[in-house]
Amino acid sequence: MENRDSMPLASRSTVRVEKPPRPWLQDLWLWILLVGPLVAPLFAATGWSVLRPVADGIYMLGQAICPKVSEHMMVWGEAMAVCASCWAAVWGLWVVRLIHGRAGEGFGPFMRLGLTPYWMGWRDAPITIKLSVLLAGFLPWAFDVMMWDTGAWRSPQPFMMLVGFIGGIAAGVLLLPMAAEMRDRLAARERSRRLARLRAKSHGYADI
Repeated sequence: MENRDSMPLASRSTVRVEKPPRPWLQDLWLWILLVGPLVAPLFAATGWSVLRPVADGIYMLGQAICPKVSEHMMVWGEAMAVCASCWAAVWGLWVVRLIHGRAGEGFGPFMRLGLTPYWMGWRDAPITIKLSVLLAGFLPWAFDVMMWDTGAWRSPQPFMMLVGFIGGIAAGVLLLPMAAEMRDRLAARERSRRLARLRAKSHGYADI
C-alpha cells in the first residue's frame, strides 16, 4: 500500500475532496430577514421602554423597503415590520436555499432529489433567460402593488402572500446560485494560493 507521505505534493493536495464553502453571511442575512419582522412586534408588545427604540428602528427599516407600508399582518397585537408580501418573499428565498443547498446539491432531505445537474444547467443558462424568469416572478407582485397604489383594489392577505412568495422564489433562483458561483471562485482562488505556497515550501526543502 502506497504511503500517503511519500506521494507527490500535488497528489496529496487532491486526496481530500473539499465541500463547497458554507454560506455563513448569506444565511445570516436570510435569518435576519425572516426573524427581524417578528422581533419588532415582539419588542413593542412587551411594553418595555428599553426595547422600544430597537422596535422603532426595525419599523423604520421596514417602512423604507416595504411597498405597502399600511398592509401589515398583526402579531401579538402589534403590526409586523413589513407587509405580507415582503415576509412571504423571504420564505420563498428560504425554499430556494433549502433546495439549492450550498452549490446545487440540496440541503437535508432535498439532497435525495438529485437536483445538482439541473442547477448546473441553470447556472450555465443565458442571462436573458434568468432575467426573464425573474421578471415573470415579480410581475404579479408589481401588478398588485400598482393596483394598490392607484386605489383600484385592496388585495387580501393570502393573495399578497402568494405573489410575494412567487417573487421570492424568482429572486432566489437568480441570486443564490450566483452567490454560490462567486463563493466557488473565491474558494478555488484560495486553494490555488495555498497549493502554490505548499509547492514553494517543498522546493525550498528540496534545495536544502
